[in-house]
Amino acid sequence: MQVVGAFGHFYCNRKPIRNARVRLTNNVRIRNQEILDSTLTNKNGYFLVRGHTYSHYTTLPYLEVSHNCGERNHNCHRKFKLRIPTYYVFVGTTIHRFYEARHIDLRKRYYYRRICMKNA
Repeated sequence: MQVVGAFGHFYCNRKPIRNARVRLTNNVRIRNQEILDSTLTNKNGYFLVRGHTYSHYTTLPYLEVSHNCGERNHNCHRKFKLRIPTYYVFVGTTIHRFYEARHIDLRKRYYYRRICMKNA
C-alpha cells in the first residue's frame, strides 16, 4: 500500500475561497485517474486530503481544485492541477510527511482548464 496526504489554504484575490472542490488523485496512466480523497475547502479556505492506493506502479499524486474564482459566467468553473512530489508518497499505512500547499491564490494561477456547462 502507498499513502499520501496534503493540506493548505486556497484564496481568491487574497480572500479565503469557500467550498472549492479539492481532490487528491493518482494519475497512474494516461486517461486513468484514481481518486484517493475529495473534500471542500472550509470558510477559511483550508483543506486536508489523504488517501491510499494498492497500485503496483509508482503513485503520481496530484491536487485538483475546482473553483469559480475569477469566473463571471455562472455556468463555468476552473480546474487547477498541482503535482505533488513523489517524496511525499510513503509505503505502508502511515503518512510521515504531508505536502503543504501554502497560501495559494487561485486568481493568480495561470495554468487552469475552463469548463462550461451548456444552458439547459
